[in-house]
Amino acid sequence: MANKQVLMSADNHNGGKLEELLAQIKLKVSHKINKIINDPSPQAQLVVRNNLTIVEHLGATEALQRSSYPPVKGFGHF
Repeated sequence: MANKQVLMSADNHNGGKLEELLAQIKLKVSHKINKIINDPSPQAQLVVRNNLTIVEHLGATEALQRSSYPPVKGFGHF
């Protein structure tokens, strides 16, 4: 896999904001959950539980990133 920069930075103005990328990933993982949620197999249910935890952690990470807005507003670009 190529080393493609997806995160916005001072060197990559075309990248995405971290919180927006996290929201996109959460949505994709949620779609994966919905595809197998009704599969009663232990393997599928393990994946569902793991993915739900991943979505929870991504949500917490997104909230933490958004909480940085007020303190860093005056700092300019990172």
